[in-house]
Amino acid sequence: MRRITTSSALLLAGLSALAMGAAQNAGATTLVNDQFSGSSGAYLNGKTPSTTDASGSTWVQYGTTSNNGGNPITPTSTDAITYGGGNTAAFPLYTGSGTYADMGAAIDFNANTTATGGILTVSATLNAKDNGAEWLALGIGPSNPTNNYGPWAGGPWVLVKATGEVHFFATGGTGTSVVDDTAAENTTGSQTVEISYNPSTTTASLSIDGTPVTGGTYTYGGTNAAVPASFGSVFIDDRYKFSYTPVAGATDYGTFSNVVVTGTPTPEPMTLALLAQEPLAFCCFAASGRAE
Repeated sequence: MRRITTSSALLLAGLSALAMGAAQNAGATTLVNDQFSGSSGAYLNGKTPSTTDASGSTWVQYGTTSNNGGNPITPTSTDAITYGGGNTAAFPLYTGSGTYADMGAAIDFNANTTATGGILTVSATLNAKDNGAEWLALGIGPSNPTNNYGPWAGGPWVLVKATGEVHFFATGGTGTSVVDDTAAENTTGSQTVEISYNPSTTTASLSIDGTPVTGGTYTYGGTNAAVPASFGSVFIDDRYKFSYTPVAGATDYGTFSNVVVTGTPTPEPMTLALLAQEPLAFCCFAASGRAE
């Protein structure tokens, strides 16, 4: 039997931790990083993110000017999302009429299949001003965004109200609520929202201002919604109810900033098994070598 000295055992522990850490953190790839540094008032539609965009895609405007099925919002109308100054994307005051209006923009990030096949993290800072917007939203959708995107795209998404009220949904629409106005998130002001999806566990999770939300996870499959086939886009969105009255001097219904999407490849099970074994073999070789 090989006797492993204390120093060798410590070396084993250190090498094991390093090997496992390297396997589990193969390196996050930035797929989208938009700081909205364009000229204030310029339309967001058709713009490439200001810093890093692995896919080379551009933002696509979508929405309606009235209750679902109204006239589409176009990037040349006064209702289009624009750069708001101060590195933000601004959702404007609406000129339409009806029950409510949804407006948003989506961007494709699905060029890097290695990254998108691993853990996806989508984050942005939402400032839902208390001037008429019902909510602002951030979410993940399928590849190749079209004018049908937004909270009904089919992926996990979160909405934040001006009061700080948070709702987290796992699927398109508002049918599957994961978190509904939990007391811990009932704060006012801007909030940094982060959604992560891990395909190895088929689990989506929510964090607010860097803190995981209690109960803010959803695992697809089984009796829950079907496991998503793939995700390849991120969207920002708002909803305005025409019955609301803007506060005096309001120029928009809230802003978004610092939209970031990263992909982290997950290691293959066989790779993890080999890495778990290799340090042990090394340790036995590095031990005192004396047999008893």
